[in-house]
Amino acid sequence: MKNLNVALIIVFSHLLLGSCSRDFLDVKPDKSLTIPNNLKDLQALLDNSDAVMNLSPNFGLFGSDDIYITDNGLASMTAPFNSAYLWEADFYTGETNNSNNWNTPYEQVFYANVVLETLATLDAPENSTEVQSIRGSAYFFRAFAFYQIAQLFCNPYAHATAQNSLGIPLRLSSDISLASKRSTIKETYQQILADLDLAVEYLPLSQLKMTRPTKTAAYALLARVHLIMADFLQSEHFATIVLETSSSLLNYNSLNPSANRPFSNVLGVGVNPEVLFYSSMNTNATLQSSAEVCVDTALYQLYASNDLRKALFFKPKSTNLFHFKGQYTGSSALFSGLAIDEVLLTRAECRARLGNLQGALADLNYLLEHRWKEGSFEPLVSTKADVVLSSILAERRKELVFRDLRWADLRRLNSDPSYSKTLFRQHKGQRYTLKPEHPRYTLAIPPRVLMYAHLEQNPR
Repeated sequence: MKNLNVALIIVFSHLLLGSCSRDFLDVKPDKSLTIPNNLKDLQALLDNSDAVMNLSPNFGLFGSDDIYITDNGLASMTAPFNSAYLWEADFYTGETNNSNNWNTPYEQVFYANVVLETLATLDAPENSTEVQSIRGSAYFFRAFAFYQIAQLFCNPYAHATAQNSLGIPLRLSSDISLASKRSTIKETYQQILADLDLAVEYLPLSQLKMTRPTKTAAYALLARVHLIMADFLQSEHFATIVLETSSSLLNYNSLNPSANRPFSNVLGVGVNPEVLFYSSMNTNATLQSSAEVCVDTALYQLYASNDLRKALFFKPKSTNLFHFKGQYTGSSALFSGLAIDEVLLTRAECRARLGNLQGALADLNYLLEHRWKEGSFEPLVSTKADVVLSSILAERRKELVFRDLRWADLRRLNSDPSYSKTLFRQHKGQRYTLKPEHPRYTLAIPPRVLMYAHLEQNPR
């Protein structure tokens, strides 16, 4: 199985998602190594969690207002990470090899396609639990990967322009000889939703590992995608399905705020009832260990003194500088999966936008009573739609910090003047600005990808 994974990675590393040279096609690894031929091998491909399948991009965090990097920290970083942080037009500044934010999700797509195609050739009962779980997982992973890429490399979803705006390449085959082309944004999201519909059909309600998706996780991702698309009715519908199955929250009063890792390692012996599906951001030493990467000061100041998240999420570095420690991974890795608290806030937002203020406040208050010091929380009460929605978005800002969700939220909220935001950075005395709906909310496709695939570059 190790040889199988290595060989497939070799194939993908040359693929770069475009048409490949004939020389490479002539020397690709031996087929006996690159083609799995049984269900155990297929499951093992999908279980390659720490190297491929359960990783997500980190450019969104670097570009968001969750993060603050000191001048010294930024000077030690290379392109494109410092470029992402400063929203620079020349995004890669001569760096051609760092394409992980593009390549890793497409590697997941490649693995998923290999699994789906191989399943079609195996002599295995179509209705067996194992076959259905593997098939559903492959559709889920492909949808999750396409979703991640779309939040970085194509414009925010807008119904009026989705049919004509450039989306992402939709690789639906593992055939590396097929050239890539960009779909429309409408086609991109249609494919994501179609894959998730199939994932729901085949996935089981529970799995042995948190790194394997479940039916509930697929519904949670459907709720997230429909929220991005501003389809609040459907988003609320899928969020409700999730919460009818699982709505347990951690009581933050039971956690140790002085601990370096207050939350359990869900891949170890720990349990976190909120986690529906485990994923972490692509490994980056700067994010995980640098003393120069901090929480945005303005963000830290949003938390009230009785809000337990203030001590559980952050630890002081020096005066007015804090590090994030509230990962739902329970390790140094930053959580980027799916969890109940996100689903609750998604439903609350949808209910508020649809006029169900009582239901929206019920969801919000249910979350917050598990986040504040016992006996100190007073439920929010309001009959004003704008007050309720603003409160929910403010709590979304504080609850889902450092989860690779803020960038997507900024992109979607920028279309509404009531909630749009201009971002600012200071670096070595120079002021950097990112205005709402600026083209730099869509990242440049890596130069190395463009070397192999004839894709249209995003304007910056």
